Amino acid sequence: MKKLFRHFLTAFLFVGILASCETSDPLIQEAQKNIFTQNYDSALAILDRSIQANPNNGVPHYYKAMTYAEQARTIQPVSDRKDNYRNFRESILTARETFDAMEETPSEAESVTPLVMQTWGFEHNASIEYVNDDSVRQSVPNPLEISVAH
Repeated sequence: MKKLFRHFLTAFLFVGILASCETSDPLIQEAQKNIFTQNYDSALAILDRSIQANPNNGVPHYYKAMTYAEQARTIQPVSDRKDNYRNFRESILTARETFDAMEETPSEAESVTPLVMQTWGFEHNASIEYVNDDSVRQSVPNPLEISVAH
């Protein structure tokens, strides 16, 4: 039940973040659709085009970070998520720096810290289950290795 609630809460937060960050940029809108439908490679390609078109805009960097975070959740084994999280970190830091330099701060700037906390919280909570939950711990041969990988 806790696991179902956690997944529901994560999905709710993700949809809430997307809904609160409306934009008039058609490339960003298309990327948002691709993120929501889990077409991560398409979203990344669109966001790269948006960055090339306007490198001083932090919004595509923000959504690129979101794409890497959401894509990481789908990668198994967990230890293979490291590259996604490196890219997430690079994109979110670039987004934050770019937002700071922009004259008009977009609404996405307020969602940078919540996105970082949500992403970190997902991995943290998943790792704790392998340590604290007996049924989860017994479901895999090396629970501590999986926990550390999260």
